[in-house]
Amino acid sequence: MYNLWMYKYLNVLASVFILLMAFNLEAKEVVLKKEINWDSAAHTQEMSHLLDKVNSQINRGEDYYVDNSLRAKEIYNIAKTQLGSEKLETLLEVAVEYLNAGELDSAISLLLNEILNSSVAKKNEKFEREARFILAAVYFRKGEKSNCMHFNNSDSCIFPLKKGGIHREKKWAKESIVVLNKLLKNKKLPYAEQLKYQWLLNISYMALGEFPNQVPKRYLLKAEKILDKTKLLKFENVSKSLGVDASFHAGGAIMDDFNNDGFLDIIASSFHLGDPLSIYLNNGKEGFNNVSETSGLKGITGGLHISQIDYDNDGNLDFYVNRGAWRSDLSATAGNYPNSLIRNNGNGTFTDVTKISGLLSLLPTQSSVWADFDNDGFVDIFVGHEITTGNPGTKNWELFKNLGDGTFNEISKTIKGIELKDVWIKGVAVGDFNNDGFGDLFISIYGGSNKLFIAQGAWNFIDASSKAGISDPQFSFSTSIFDFNNDGLEDILVYAYDYNQTDISDVVLDYIGQKKKSGKSSNPALYRNNGDGTFTNVTSQVGLDYELLAMGTNVGDINNDGWLDIYVGTGTPQMYFLVPNRMFLNQGGKRFVDVTEMTGLGHLQKGHAISFGDFDNDGDQDIYAVMGGAYSDDKFENALFMNKNNSNKWIKMLLVGTKSNRSAVGARVKIVTKNKKNKLRSIYRTISSGSSFGSNSFLLHIGLDDALSIESIEVRWPDGSEQIKIDISDVKINNRYRIKEGVNRAEMY
Repeated sequence: MYNLWMYKYLNVLASVFILLMAFNLEAKEVVLKKEINWDSAAHTQEMSHLLDKVNSQINRGEDYYVDNSLRAKEIYNIAKTQLGSEKLETLLEVAVEYLNAGELDSAISLLLNEILNSSVAKKNEKFEREARFILAAVYFRKGEKSNCMHFNNSDSCIFPLKKGGIHREKKWAKESIVVLNKLLKNKKLPYAEQLKYQWLLNISYMALGEFPNQVPKRYLLKAEKILDKTKLLKFENVSKSLGVDASFHAGGAIMDDFNNDGFLDIIASSFHLGDPLSIYLNNGKEGFNNVSETSGLKGITGGLHISQIDYDNDGNLDFYVNRGAWRSDLSATAGNYPNSLIRNNGNGTFTDVTKISGLLSLLPTQSSVWADFDNDGFVDIFVGHEITTGNPGTKNWELFKNLGDGTFNEISKTIKGIELKDVWIKGVAVGDFNNDGFGDLFISIYGGSNKLFIAQGAWNFIDASSKAGISDPQFSFSTSIFDFNNDGLEDILVYAYDYNQTDISDVVLDYIGQKKKSGKSSNPALYRNNGDGTFTNVTSQVGLDYELLAMGTNVGDINNDGWLDIYVGTGTPQMYFLVPNRMFLNQGGKRFVDVTEMTGLGHLQKGHAISFGDFDNDGDQDIYAVMGGAYSDDKFENALFMNKNNSNKWIKMLLVGTKSNRSAVGARVKIVTKNKKNKLRSIYRTISSGSSFGSNSFLLHIGLDDALSIESIEVRWPDGSEQIKIDISDVKINNRYRIKEGVNRAEMY
C-alpha cells in the first residue's frame, strides 16, 4: 500500500516538474544592446530615406522596368533621327514599350499607321510577322484590362479560361484572333513561330468561351488534357473576397503567424522601389485585415524575395527583404540596393533595424538564407549577390554571424572553403545533406555551374560540387531542399530560367501532345541524395523534364498523403507570354504528375513567390502566389488559393527551440504511422521556409494519408544533438501541437 502511494506521489511530482519545465524553459534569448532604442521609428525613417535616394538615382530611361512610358518617348525620339528599316525596327521597340507601359491605344496606332502601313515593312516578311504578333498581343492585353482586371473574380486568368474567366467585353479577343489567324495562314512559318501564334490563338478563343469548338482543328491544343473535369483536388482563388489581393509587381511572399494568435498571416513585397509592403493579419473569422498603413513600415518599399525568421529569439517572427535582383547591369548606381532586416516589435508594429544591426550593405540581391551555421542558438544569414556585369571581383556573397545581442558581424573573409569568384548568385538554400547536424550550403548560379559546400563543423566548408554532380542547369534560379522520396536524406530541386528566353515552343508542345525537345538547359533538375556525398539527376525518371519558365516556386502537401508536391510560378517578363503556373503531384516519391488543370491552379499571369500554409485551419494547405510582372503596367492581383481537399489525415507541429534557435530552423522530424493494414510508414520533414523564392510557414503541416495512429515522433534539434524521441501519449491525429526543446513532449495548442 505504502509503495503504491509513493509511486503515485512520485508520478505527481514528475508531472509537476514537467509542467514547470514547459512553463519556464524559454528560448536562448538575445540580450539586445541597451544603448540602442530598437523600436525607434527613426531607424525605419533612415532606411526610407536611403530607399528614396536609390530610387531617385535610377536612370528611368535606361531602366527596363520602372517607367516604360518614358522609355517609349526616349526611344521614339531616336526613331525620328533614323530612316528606312532601321527606323522601323526602333518604332517596333516603341510599340513594345507602349505595351509594357499600358499605353495600348498608342501602341495600336503606331503599329497600324506607321509600322505595318510602311512599304519597308511589307518587303520584310519576318519583320511584318513580328509586328503583327505584337499587335495581336496588344489587342489581347486590352481585353485583359477591360475584363479580368476590371472584373476580377475567382476564375480570372485561370487556365483554361472558363465561367467567370470568360471576357465580358469580347471585342479585343476577337481582334487578336483575326490577326493570329492571318499569321497562321503562312505555310512557310518556322515551327517555333507557329507554336507561339497558336498558343495565343487558343487562349483568345478561351477568352470568348469558344474553346475548343471554334478553334481551327489544325491549331487546337490538346483539349482532353486541358478540359480535365476531375474535381478531386480543387482549389479556389479567394484573394479578393478575403482582402489579400495586393496588386503590384513581381515580389516575395511569406505565410506565417506574426502575432502569435494561431492563425497564419501574409506579407507580400513588390520589387519596384515605388511599391510598398503589403501586410495582412488573419482575423480568424472572415478574412484578413490590411495593416500595412499602421505597421510602422511606411516608406519601406521594394523587394523581390522576403523570408521570415525570429533572429532575436523573442518569440516574434521578424523578416528580411532582398532587393536589387536583375538590376546589377543597368547603371553604375542601380545595383546599390540595400536589403532590410525588419524587427517585429510584438505590438502590431515593425521597425527596420538593418543599419543598427550591422546588416547594411549596398549590393544587388535576389536570395538569402537563414541558418545557425555554428549551432550556437542564434541564426546567421548568408546573402548571395548578383555580380555587376563587366566588373569582375565584385563582392557577390556575405555571411553575417549573429552575435547574440541584436547585431551581426560580416565574416566572409574568415570563412574557410567557400570560393564564389565572379558568379551571379540567384538562389541559396541550406540543407543537412549528410545528417551530421551542420547546415550545408547549395547555391544556384545564373549562367554557370551550381555549387555545393558541405560544412565541416562551424564556419568551415569543403567544395563538394564536382563530387556531388549538381552542376546543372546552367541558368539556375530558385531552389528547394526537401526529402521528396521520404528516405531521410534531403534532396535538391533547382529550376532553370533564361531571362532572354523568347521561345515557348516546349511549353506549347506539351499542350498539343507532341514530344518535347530533350536536354534543354531550361529544364529543372531534381537531384536525389544517394547518401554518400553524391546525387543522381532523376528529373526525367520522375517526370519533371518540362520547360517550365520557372520563377517563384515552393513545396507542400496539397492532398495530405505525406509526399511533398511542387507548385511553380511561371512566365517571362514579356507581356505577350502568358503561360499557366504548374502544379505537380508527388506519387509516392517515384513520380510527379502534372495536375494543373484538375486543381485550378494554372494562373496565367506572371507567377512569382509561392507560399504554402493552412490559413483557415481546416487541415489542408492553401497557397498564396504573387502574380505581378516586371514592367510598369504588368500588375495583377495576388492569388490566395483555398484548398478544398481535406479527406486525408494530418498533424501540425510548432517546434520551439530553447538551446537551439527559437524558430527551430534546421530541425529534422521523423514520424512513424500505422494504417488499418498495420503497415508502418516513415515521413520526414525539416523546418525551413521551403524555397529561395517564396516562404512557407515554419508550422510543420504533415499529411498522414490513411494513418490510424502515430507510433512515434522523433526530433533532431538544430544544435547538432542526437535524435530525441517525443512523448506522444496525448497526441491525436488531425490536431496541432507545440514541442519545446528540452521538454520534448507534444502539447496541444
